[in-house]
Amino acid sequence: ICGRTGHTAIKCWHRMDESYQEEQPYAAVAATSSYKIDTNWYTDTGATDHITSDLDRLALREQYHGGETVQVGNGAGLQIMHIGSCSLNTATRPLDLHNVLHLPDISKHLLSVHKLSRDNNVFFEFHPYHFLVKDQATKQVLLEGKCESGLYPIKPSDVEFFKQALVSVKASPDQ
Repeated sequence: ICGRTGHTAIKCWHRMDESYQEEQPYAAVAATSSYKIDTNWYTDTGATDHITSDLDRLALREQYHGGETVQVGNGAGLQIMHIGSCSLNTATRPLDLHNVLHLPDISKHLLSVHKLSRDNNVFFEFHPYHFLVKDQATKQVLLEGKCESGLYPIKPSDVEFFKQALVSVKASPDQ
């Protein structure tokens, strides 16, 4: 309440003093508080598409001109702004994310388990306290992570999201 360390709000003697004015304006306190942005991708067995609110995650992207929306749990239809692709860089090989939908109003970055499995020839193992992503042919573990509050997030520390640049040069007849 008073902003001083060493006691809790319940024991602050300014708690019941209605005439007490904070020494710092509230706006200044709010500006210095840390706002955490959730950078995890969440594996979703019910998602039909990969979805992100962060346009910078897409290495290749283009504006979406279709009329479709994405229906979320509360029934709302969220507008698709862009469509693109990116990769999850594992220690063994990158996992490609094709046709990622950019929805600025979505709160979590979602990975469609079906699309990731199909597009990369991998399969998921979900266990009570962890998950694994394995190569279908070799059964080698490509990704692993912990279950957190019933969700299976892929954290930036588990993979490296990287952007690619594709350059083309017209070859001369000599080349």
